[in-house]
Amino acid sequence: MLDAKELSYAAGIIDGEGYIGILRVNRKLGDYPRYELRVNVTMCNSLIPSWLHANFGGSYYEFQPPSLKHKKRYEWRLATWKAGEFLKLILPYLKMKQGEAQIGIAFQSYRKEKYVKCKPKPIAVIKAEAILHQKLKELHERQYQPGEVCQS
Repeated sequence: MLDAKELSYAAGIIDGEGYIGILRVNRKLGDYPRYELRVNVTMCNSLIPSWLHANFGGSYYEFQPPSLKHKKRYEWRLATWKAGEFLKLILPYLKMKQGEAQIGIAFQSYRKEKYVKCKPKPIAVIKAEAILHQKLKELHERQYQPGEVCQS
């Protein structure tokens, strides 16, 4: 288990370089859209994404640059229940993305059961997922206005 210092470091990485999102994925579950909680960090240096992968699991990717002008990118990604558990661990240490993490944790709490064709997902869960997806989308839009310039 990681100590508070390492968890606060991970939270700082997420606050500064990370992404917390509820993505609408193309695969549908019956007639309804499917959503997935994701947390990821993409950087041009492999040190932090590989550290996150080693300590929290998930997936690790290396992307080749499309041209010589670009650098190689490294990405660490967590999805679904692993993302929810990770957000619970770092929530007390987050500063900027605490609201996003809380929505992500709430979203994942609706997804405790695995729904298959013989056990369809209840409409209430489907609606709750869609509402939380929209809430997080609105939070992102409020925080990151296009064309906004930071001034010191």
